[in-house]
Amino acid sequence: MTSMPARYLRKPVVVMAGMLLFFLPSPALSVEKSGQAMADAPPGQGRRLNDKEIEEAFEKIKTLQAGLDSASANIRQTKTNPILKKPLISEGTVLLKKPNLLRMEMKRPEHTITIVDGRVMWVFRPDTKEALKYVLSEQLMANQAVKFFSSAMNISLEELGKKFKVEMFEDAGVWVLDLTPKSGMAAKFLSKIRIYFKDGAPLPFKHEVIGKKGNLTVMEFSDTALNPATAPDAFTFTLPKDARITNTFDEEAPR
Repeated sequence: MTSMPARYLRKPVVVMAGMLLFFLPSPALSVEKSGQAMADAPPGQGRRLNDKEIEEAFEKIKTLQAGLDSASANIRQTKTNPILKKPLISEGTVLLKKPNLLRMEMKRPEHTITIVDGRVMWVFRPDTKEALKYVLSEQLMANQAVKFFSSAMNISLEELGKKFKVEMFEDAGVWVLDLTPKSGMAAKFLSKIRIYFKDGAPLPFKHEVIGKKGNLTVMEFSDTALNPATAPDAFTFTLPKDARITNTFDEEAPR
């Protein structure tokens, strides 16, 4: 079987980090104020919440997340792009545990395993026996991805407001968190991010990421389990003897 170049192996990390830049802190805090005269909500998003209602919604989510140490879910990711003839669909599972442990296994259309042990992120393709290794303290992109999944269990209005215009909508028991990049790295790649919560649920059931060039990534979570039983080696990766690390001399990823 022909070995796949490292730039293709890097895609799972790029996708995660690109989606989740908004969880990184920055110096200035400014949550967009909706004021008394609220504009109509975008089509299909329901009623726009005012500032007080947004704060109350976040407080409710934080209360629901109290005592949450780990979570697991099934994932279905759909990517559409103007240059693609049809959507790209991938499916798998994710398991995360505080503070910075993650295991994501995408099984279709190709098998990819991503494991974070708190210090190193591994992206492994069993079919080709190839792996990428990212030391989190050295690789910004990988570090961003891990920060997102950790923050998913401890969402913060304050941190979101540092990089995004934050709006929120309510429609039939669903909260839609609508984030528009203000500036910086996120604004170069993203037009908008939407995060969907069911009222009374501590974790989102869907993310939508809208890119600058009309591309859309939708990640849906199902069968979510809170504080599930976890195997002792769930976040441990040992490189098989017949596998190789393909980015040993990779200098492309930003530091």
